[in-house]
Amino acid sequence: MSHQKICILQMTRIGDILQSYQAARQLKLENPNISLSLIARRDMGKGLIFLLQDVFDDIFLFETSDFFPIGTKTLASAKENLDRFLNEVNELELDLVVNFSYSSSSSYLMHLVESKHKMGIKRSSKNELVVADRWSQYIYSNVLDSTHCPFNLVDIYKSTLGAKDNHSFPVAMTQTNTITLHPFASDKKKSWEPSRWSELIFKLLKSNPTYNVSILGAEADIDDAKLIISSPVLKEFSHRINNHTSKFNIEETFNEVKNSKLFIGHDSMVSHLAAIAEKESIIISLGPVRPHETSPYNDKVINIASTISTSDTPQLSPVHQQLVNFIANEKLAGNSITPESLRNNVNTFSLQGIKVYNSKFDLSGLRLNNLLEDTCSSQDVMKKFLRICFSYYLNDLELEMSIPKLNQESIHTLRILKDGMEYMNELFDHAMITCNAILDETNSKNSNTKKIQLQIQKLAEIDKLLLITVNKYKLLKPIHDFFYINRLNSKGKDLAQITQSNLVSYYEAQNFLSFVEDLTNTTLGPKIIDRNTTKDI
Repeated sequence: MSHQKICILQMTRIGDILQSYQAARQLKLENPNISLSLIARRDMGKGLIFLLQDVFDDIFLFETSDFFPIGTKTLASAKENLDRFLNEVNELELDLVVNFSYSSSSSYLMHLVESKHKMGIKRSSKNELVVADRWSQYIYSNVLDSTHCPFNLVDIYKSTLGAKDNHSFPVAMTQTNTITLHPFASDKKKSWEPSRWSELIFKLLKSNPTYNVSILGAEADIDDAKLIISSPVLKEFSHRINNHTSKFNIEETFNEVKNSKLFIGHDSMVSHLAAIAEKESIIISLGPVRPHETSPYNDKVINIASTISTSDTPQLSPVHQQLVNFIANEKLAGNSITPESLRNNVNTFSLQGIKVYNSKFDLSGLRLNNLLEDTCSSQDVMKKFLRICFSYYLNDLELEMSIPKLNQESIHTLRILKDGMEYMNELFDHAMITCNAILDETNSKNSNTKKIQLQIQKLAEIDKLLLITVNKYKLLKPIHDFFYINRLNSKGKDLAQITQSNLVSYYEAQNFLSFVEDLTNTTLGPKIIDRNTTKDI
């Protein structure tokens, strides 16, 4: 890639900036001649400058209040301040700006930033929302409001930017006998209650007499930190517990994690810092956390996720201290976590209602493998299929994956799902016939407007039937939603060009669905009926 100027717009949380940073770092490694810039909110980005400055040549931090100085809250002054900010950005003469924010405000800012090319959501000159590139269409359709995404967000960002490989980035450190804990989350639904952390710390310190524990957190976590360390069970270990809650800035937190032996925490900003530090980590994913998307981007991570909804009562989480303690001790000893070691050393009760994922890299990026997976649920099977199909469709990657083992639920659901695939296939056929009818009529010398309108109405009815179908067969919804967003952003200056784009989209959707159907048939195998019992085998 020749010398190009690329700007990333990331106006959301610190964790999202860190994930964007990891993708940008890989792009910079593969293309050292490019210039990278970042636009972020000041409150979210200022504490990360120590990391960001190693990758980004220009960093623009702002808050909306910057445009409305105290005492001059007028539209004219706000426009003047905004213009001043935009002039600083536009002086870079950008080749590409990429929006990873997916918020309404970021779409307007995208419209105002000047660049030869733009990716991610933006506004048109008619104030219409536009998502032109395919990976951004994937995020908009499969990540923002879905639980079926099989990709890590860092990999999605990397693919959007065009980064190809996976590399480790060794970090210099001074190894200490410290276990760092971040027992908190921005949402209480995502965290254990303090008593569980107290019991875990007790087990860790008792089993590892040469280790200390460091507790990391923000000012909002002070009270919970006090509850953890004031537990009577920790009285004899108080001299080996260092409570740094609210005392460290982000850089100091990063250094503490970097120099520790092991990190344990919830899905949070600190877990992403641990990944950047290439740290052995145990992540406890509770409540609305989606591990496949947000797990720290590091192949040294064990992610323990609940399969039981604990959104209202996280204290009832099936993730037990015995399991976390065993995995921690194995990691401290330098041992691998295997299905056999889990089943031989952790009681069966502690392995119920959870998934224990290890993290591995493949051609498409970070993949989570459930170590306790004897058989796959229908949702897990579909995630595997979608990872294979979208990797091929969007990145031209052919992934190798073993045929998943099915249980009774997944066999039953996949067989029913085949009916939904058949209905969708028929609807795609009708849609393509209708698109061709519109094209034939528009290209005719004596084109009939009423006939064209009738065909357009028919196409709208087909789209409604497709939506009804996927609402019944919900595992097919990721496919429908992606190609629906793809069609909404069809390229073309007139009806004929837009219809041609829609025709291609329906055709590709049908091919994609056929790919999924082939995988389903291969996984299910032949249907065998025992005539003596008249039951499926």
